[in-house]
Amino acid sequence: MNLNTEKLCSIIEGRFLHKMPQTSFRGVSIDSREADLKQKIFFAIKGTHFDGHDFLDQALKKEVSALVVHKRVSFKTNSTTIIQVDDTLRAFHRLASWWRQTLNFSVIGITGSTGKTTTKNFCLTLLNPKGFTKMNLQGELPWEKKQKDTLPLQSQTSRKGKTRQGSNKTGIKPSVSSHNPNFNLKCIHPLHQEEKTIIASPKSFNNMYGVPLTLLSADENTKIVIQEIGMNQKGEIKSLCQLTQPDIVTVTQIGSSHIGILGDKAGIAKEKEEIYINSPKSSGVFNLDDPYTKAMYKRWIEGGKSRKALCFSSQNSKADVFFQIKQINKHSLSITGHLQGVPGSVTVPVVGAAHLNNLMAASALTLASGGIEHKIWQNLSLCRLPEGRNQWIPLSSGAQALFDAYNASYESVMALLDYFLSPPIKEEKVLILGDFMELGTYLKKLQVDVAHRLAHSDITLIWLIGDQAHSFETILKEQGYRAEVYCSKNFDPAIVKKILPLLNPSTVVAFKASRKMQMEKILTHFQPQKEECAT
Repeated sequence: MNLNTEKLCSIIEGRFLHKMPQTSFRGVSIDSREADLKQKIFFAIKGTHFDGHDFLDQALKKEVSALVVHKRVSFKTNSTTIIQVDDTLRAFHRLASWWRQTLNFSVIGITGSTGKTTTKNFCLTLLNPKGFTKMNLQGELPWEKKQKDTLPLQSQTSRKGKTRQGSNKTGIKPSVSSHNPNFNLKCIHPLHQEEKTIIASPKSFNNMYGVPLTLLSADENTKIVIQEIGMNQKGEIKSLCQLTQPDIVTVTQIGSSHIGILGDKAGIAKEKEEIYINSPKSSGVFNLDDPYTKAMYKRWIEGGKSRKALCFSSQNSKADVFFQIKQINKHSLSITGHLQGVPGSVTVPVVGAAHLNNLMAASALTLASGGIEHKIWQNLSLCRLPEGRNQWIPLSSGAQALFDAYNASYESVMALLDYFLSPPIKEEKVLILGDFMELGTYLKKLQVDVAHRLAHSDITLIWLIGDQAHSFETILKEQGYRAEVYCSKNFDPAIVKKILPLLNPSTVVAFKASRKMQMEKILTHFQPQKEECAT
């Protein structure tokens, strides 16, 4: 990052408490636990459960180059610049906003009640721009300064005669890349032989801390940033849109996540629509299968004929992206359909019918980014689910674990059950289920729906974990569930000892909870093997 201390202080609207000459920085950090802080700027951000000012000593011991604080501090240091600001989070956002405006990359913004991370990772796999020939994967975000590419992306005319942005006309066909959703895709430009990077926000970096970190991880060679945009309160999506200034935006779907905060689905939809409202010059990608996002599409079109839009659907064959499930397999989905009229069929190593929506969304975003239809069809077979979503993991008992422990919204739980109870899974079934999250006054109603589904299933044993365990057990029994139920507020090793002898190669154990429940720690007591089941 070509940025001296004076420029940094000016951008974040601070004042020097201690000043050292520095002509460039290697990156930023808000976590003093990082192994290497040399040549980095450390922002001492105060959050709900932490205060970065408590960890300034650790940052200094790791030879950080600059500290940004909003409290007056005094350290004996001869090597570190210290800048005081009114608010470190606001200063952090100012730097990210400046970096976003300084560099010439595109941003794909993704929000929605569910599917944000999965859609983001699918999109990263599908993005294989025409004119980029050599691809490899790198495990770290780039920071080194490289020569800025001066070759602009050209418009490309599709076979329908429409102009799409985001591809050049070199005519060189791209190779099919390897894939790993946890890494960044780097491309070598065929004319300049410079690295061109497509960055996706790590894990679920989608809030006021993660979004600026992702933007600041871009360098002069970054071509596209795929960014999740999350929400925990009203106004957050608007603020993050102002920060990211996305060029392409989508709402995956509207569900019950945050319904306890926003009151009802209409309130959730109103907040999610902020990504479109605050990106009027962007290309909008819309889900026609969801009544709320379909209404957003109509309002978008009514906002002006010049607005760019792409739609996806599994019900309306006139959509730009139209997919249908041909067959649900134990470890894959077979889909068929068309991409802007280009027909295709493919088997994707992704489990669960609910992910059809994410595959369509990612394909539409890729088209909006200049992707080529036949290439998207080809690259769909490379898509994989992110860690912690519908993972098949072999256990030492010979049983298999179906691990889905990132989201515990109503829709996510029902989607897991749809797959877990589908015909391809013929084994005896055990379910370990954590608390539902952020449902507010809707909690009991939605618990009744889930309990009714479980009562009419062939699941032979359920272990409920969390504060809601005993109340949900009562609802289960009221709905007619007659098989074994264990309950515990926290992890209970005695229950594990009861379950382990029941497991064998003819058993599948499904783990379903939110990330907050740390279900992966419970999984370790079921003795998972190192490698996942083949897909």
